[in-house]
Order: sequence, then C-alpha cells, then structure tokens
Amino acid sequence: MKSGMVKRMLAAALAATLIVTSAGTTDVWAAGSEETVSVSVEETEESTENVKTASSSNLITNGDFETDASGWTFLLGGGDYSPNLKKGTDTGMTNNTTGYINIWSENEAEFVMSQEITGLSAGNYTAMLSIDGANDKTADLKFYAGDESTVLSTENGWNNWSTFKVENIVVDESGSIIIKIAGTLGAGYWFDVDDITLTKNLSDGEEKTEAAEALNTLITACEALTESDYTSDTWSALQTALTSAKAVYGDKDNKTVEELTEAKTVLQAAKDALVDAGIVDTGADGIFVQKVDGLSNDFIKGVDVSSYVSLRDSGVTFKDWNGNVIGDQEFFSQLKEAGVNYVRIRVWNDPYDSNGKGYGGGNNDLAKAKKIGKWATDAGMKVLIDFHYSDFWADPGKQKAPKAWAGYTIDQKVTAVSDYTTASITELLDAGVDVGMVQVGNETNNGVCGESTWENMCRIFDAGADAVHAAGEAKGKKILVAVHFANPEKSANYATYAKNLNTYDVSYDVFASSYYPYWHGTLDNLTSTLKNIADTYDKKVMVAETSWATSLEDGDGHENTVRKGNNDTKVDGMDYTFSIQGQANEVRSVISAINNIGDNGKQTFKRQELLCKSACL
Repeated sequence: MKSGMVKRMLAAALAATLIVTSAGTTDVWAAGSEETVSVSVEETEESTENVKTASSSNLITNGDFETDASGWTFLLGGGDYSPNLKKGTDTGMTNNTTGYINIWSENEAEFVMSQEITGLSAGNYTAMLSIDGANDKTADLKFYAGDESTVLSTENGWNNWSTFKVENIVVDESGSIIIKIAGTLGAGYWFDVDDITLTKNLSDGEEKTEAAEALNTLITACEALTESDYTSDTWSALQTALTSAKAVYGDKDNKTVEELTEAKTVLQAAKDALVDAGIVDTGADGIFVQKVDGLSNDFIKGVDVSSYVSLRDSGVTFKDWNGNVIGDQEFFSQLKEAGVNYVRIRVWNDPYDSNGKGYGGGNNDLAKAKKIGKWATDAGMKVLIDFHYSDFWADPGKQKAPKAWAGYTIDQKVTAVSDYTTASITELLDAGVDVGMVQVGNETNNGVCGESTWENMCRIFDAGADAVHAAGEAKGKKILVAVHFANPEKSANYATYAKNLNTYDVSYDVFASSYYPYWHGTLDNLTSTLKNIADTYDKKVMVAETSWATSLEDGDGHENTVRKGNNDTKVDGMDYTFSIQGQANEVRSVISAINNIGDNGKQTFKRQELLCKSACL
C-alpha cells in the first residue's frame, strides 16, 4: 500500500472523529465584544504629509506567535520565563482565532519581554500589538518602542482584545531599536499578546515599490516550482494566477498599490492551494473523500484513543506511513499530521476491584489520562476529558456512582463531584495537559452518578461544570464544559433534555450527542435536532462519539457489536459499505451534517479506537 494513500486513509478516517458546531449570533463563551484602542505618543514636529504606515512586512521576528516565541526574551521576577503558546481555534477564542502567547504570574512580580531589532534603515516607524487580560486582577504594563511608550490597559477580560499603537518612533543611523512590554503583574494576573508589529512609515511611492517587489518575489518562487510535484488541477490554477500576476507586474508603473497587493494575494492563495501529488491515490486500493466546504477554523476533528496505553501494554505496536514501528510521541505526532486537532480521553474514578485488578476497557483512570493527554499536548493537540463519574462504563443503560460514593446523599455527591473534578483538572493542567473541554458525564439520558431525577442530575452537572470553569480560570485558562446524551433520533427527548438544563440553569457550553448510524436515525434528523437546540439556547453542539465498521469479520476473538447478523442490516442513514471507504464516507457525512448546523456546529469525535490500530499497523 502506498505510504501517501495510507496517510490519506488515516487522515480521512481519524479526522472525522469529533465535530462541534454553533448556531446563533452570539458565541456562548465570548464575554463582551472586541474593542479597538489606538494610543499615540506625542507627534514630532516633522511633517507627515503624504506619509503613512506601509502594509509592508513586519520587521519583528515572531510577532504573530503562530509556531513559537523565538526571537523574544522573557523575564518574570528576575528569572527566565517561558510563555504558553496558544491558538484561538483551540481555546474557543472568537475574537482571535490565530496563535498567541499567554503570560501568567502566580505572585506579584516584574515582567519584561523584549526583542532588539537591528539593521533598520533610518526613518520613522510605527509599532502595534493586540492584548487581553484578567479583569479581576491588576497589572501596570507599558508598551515600549525605542524612546517612546504607551500605557497598556490590559484588564479587559478574556477574548476582549484591544489594540495599542506607538507612532512616530525615530530610528537613527545606528539602525537599532528595542521593542518590549514591561511592568508589574499582580498576583494571579494573566494576559495574552498577539500581532506585535513594527513597520516603517513609507511615502506613497515607497509603498508602491515595496508592493511591486513583494509581488515579484512571489512570482519568482512560483516559477521555481516543479509541475510533477503537484496535482494537475491545482497546478493549472496556479499557472492561471501566475500569468495574471506577471501581467500586473509587467505594468507595475501604471498599477496602484491595491492592484499590486491583490495580484499577490490571489497568487499566494493559488500557491497555498497546491496539493502534493504524492498523497493523492484514488486507485483500487485507495479511498476518496469529497472535501467538506466551509469548515470554520475552530472546527474540531478529534479521535478517542482512551485505550492506547492498555493496547501498548498488551504488546500492540503502531507504525508510521512507511511501515516503521514508532513510539508513543511519534504516534500522537502522526495523528496531528493526519489532521486531528483534539484527543478525547475517558476517565473513570477507580476502575479496579479490591484486589487491584482492572475492570477492562482500558482501565482509564486519571493516571492514564495524564499520560495520553501529555503526549497529545506535546504533539500540538488539545484534550477533551470525559468524566463518567463512575468506576466503569456509564451510558443510557447504567449510571452507577463510584463505589467510594456508595450511599452518599445528593448533597454529598454534589460536594464529591466538585472536589473530584477540581482536583483532577488541576492535576492534569499541572502535568502540562492542554485541556480544552470537559464532559461532565457520559450519555446521561437517564441519569448521572446514580441520580435519575432531573433536579438531582442537574445539580451534579452544575457542580462539575462550575468546578471545571473555576479550575481553568485559576490557571488563566478557558475550558469548555459539555453535557452528553445519546439517541438523537428521539428529537423530542433531546428538546426536553435541553429545556431541563435551561430550567435548572446548568452552566454548560456545549450540548454533545453520540451518533451511531446503526441506531441513531438519519443525518438530516441529526442536523435538525441539534440545530434546534443550538438556535433555541444559543449553545455549541457537537457529536462526541461516532463510528463505522470497516468489516463484519471478527479480528480479535472478542464479539463485535456490528457483525454478521447483528446491526448489519441497512436502515435509514446507513448508506455506507462495511469497508475502509465506507468508514471514510460515514465520517465525512457526519462532519458535513454538523457543519450544516451553522456557526454553532463545532466538532465530531470518532470513537472507534481500534481504527487507529487497523490503520496504523
């Protein structure tokens, strides 16, 4: 099997694992609205007529923090400091979906981040940055650019970004300037920084010359590419854009800055859209999946690999695209490479009997969640923690409280859930796990933690939700809370669940559903049912579990849920073959169904863990 085709198989199958969407106009976890603040230092007496800040390239190294924070020096309390690298699409940011850095200080301390820029030409410059920060703590920060500075009003709250500007920065013949943020951070204060820029103020003529040079540089780069490296359709599109760009550049003296910039933008888009010919294989042994258009940047594509540690402990090996055996971190990096951006991990309170023997199913306690979560985080993915609030499987047929909580009253369970959730999330965060979302219960149609009345269930949900939010906020982190149900084919039940959550004022963010085509109805019904909840209550919605069998054959001696004579008869919604291609089609269809919900459709998780085994071995 070709390595490129294997890669496409894994990408198509695994990337379909988690889907969430949101409908409505107000993002449920966005506090307030984006605010733009422009602050200028005192202008010099030199005339600025016909001079403006150019749209030229940023002169600062890593001012956008898309991949790392190299080029910057960070000091906190007099010692070296490493900021947290974040991405808005992973943290739930709506006013910034790109990379940024997060700074947090446990105690009151002096903070400095700085970068020296050298080799500048003498002239007048402008510096800018975007920032948000804790609205319940204090800080005294300034933005410095050479001899100029401005006070940063950072206490505007999470996701409420403000933009600050320092103008008329004079760089002399030395060609050197220091950009820095410095000041005092109060105890527990955090803030986020992004888009730090330094640009030279150019005349109209200088700006046009720079735009033309940038276009010509891109043209040269495109001409150096090799046709055989890319698919014919994307190569043809590049050639069309390249021909047009060369015509614009050839007539650059008669073109405006806007026309030169537009030609560069179109050509860059065509270059970025090139598809590597080596990963395209639609032959008899390959698969083909039609792209789902219009996926938002924050759309989650996740996989549940909760049994990974137990599989490895049992002797299972995993391999890379070329058939080489790989280790733990390499496996999770391969998931990331395949397009997965979230990993779901179930957590049982105490999945062992009195003799220390595990109940099975991966024996997923908190210790295993930390292992898997750290590997996923180090690979650049975020983590969804799925608390069952039980010692073993919790689903519509069983919701047994942990044995340690047997005999507890509802008040005692509420306290126990709060304490357990707080301690677990804190321990995960302290271990370096990037927790982005938490489920407070698993398929809780008929109960949770041994409680079956809606009043008591909602008390459990709310205790878990409040604990998650508080534990995250204590670390300067926004963590989403999901409640999880099954059987979306019963749309009236889903409407009742959502109404009850609203009646009892449960502080959740995401309404999650399982979707298995064998039992859960059509995709049109899935979209309609979840869209109704998203529109009515302005909540995110997601598919937290889905799967499809690649075969009806028994591969391990353990009877399958889907097998010959059992769940193998096609019903409405089951429009796929039992094959790898069929599995890819199912995953693609679920992603499309959630995406059709609108702005509140956010994620799909694929729960068939052995898919990883069959695709990677």
